[in-house]
Amino acid sequence: MKLVSIIVPVYNVEKYIEKCLISIQNQSYKNLEIIIVNDGSPDNSQKIINQFLKIDDRFLCINKENGGLSSARNTGIEKATGDYLAFIDSDDWIDETMIEDLVKTATENDAQIAICNLSTDWESGESKTILKQGTAYPDVIDTKEFADAYTSLSCFACNKLFEMQLFKTNDIHFPLGLLFEDIATFPRLFFRSKRIAFLRKAPYHYIVRAGAITQTFKLKGLDYLKVTQLVSDDINQFQRNQFRAFEKDFLINHNFFSLSINCGYLAKNEDRKQAFDTIKEYYKEKNITWKDIKKAGYQDRTFWQDRSQAQRMYYRLFWFGFPILNFALSMFHKFKGK
Repeated sequence: MKLVSIIVPVYNVEKYIEKCLISIQNQSYKNLEIIIVNDGSPDNSQKIINQFLKIDDRFLCINKENGGLSSARNTGIEKATGDYLAFIDSDDWIDETMIEDLVKTATENDAQIAICNLSTDWESGESKTILKQGTAYPDVIDTKEFADAYTSLSCFACNKLFEMQLFKTNDIHFPLGLLFEDIATFPRLFFRSKRIAFLRKAPYHYIVRAGAITQTFKLKGLDYLKVTQLVSDDINQFQRNQFRAFEKDFLINHNFFSLSINCGYLAKNEDRKQAFDTIKEYYKEKNITWKDIKKAGYQDRTFWQDRSQAQRMYYRLFWFGFPILNFALSMFHKFKGK
């Protein structure tokens, strides 16, 4: 039975961590190395962690100064000794058979990465949705044959099982000091994989806290441009021609269809203008046109098709009628703040 190393970064999650660790402890797949990385958490998380260290020798804890999520995950990777690697966020939880199902999916299909769907559970319990992964693709894909898949697959680290060698042999780490670190990391692992397999279940429960994006998105969110650039750099540095053909689609999916929407949450007019100006300048540097945006996609679909009518109106105003969009957003934030 192959050893699976599970890395759990911890910071200010005393409300959630016990449920998370119980769900890992109760996995039907028993050959686990559970590495908890306490990233300088100032709350009572360590007290809860200590309870698990006493009763289950599969748990170990590394305490470090706060360095952020990437730093915590990288610390765990350095310590890990398993054949496979999984990342579980400490405010989420997983179904009992998740690791067993992912290991089976990976081994039976000789896949270096196994990916499952995610259940997005609102903290209030009011609603739940399933984020399905790779629905446009077969259950098992060759990464060179389906080279466009990296442009559309969700980059979350938490719903995937990785062969350890992908990280250690290729010296892959999460980028320090940047938000959206998963977006910089998953594509680089994809490029180095031969085969990816999908588990058509949603055993990972991602807890969504109401208003999280609207409350936390700041100008720092422009890190989105930096993490996608790391992917572009990897493509060009290693001359990955089969993936270069879809590089612009990848950039458009993340930096237009995602980032431009997120920047609308910036409440201050000067911050929002700075963000929009930065994004538009980026498009000029990358020679991205409106025609490119409308045709960008994967398999037989475009990213434009996957957006709602309201989102499409936002994108049109962003591209062609920025003063109107900015005025509307100013009014939105003004009345929201009252």
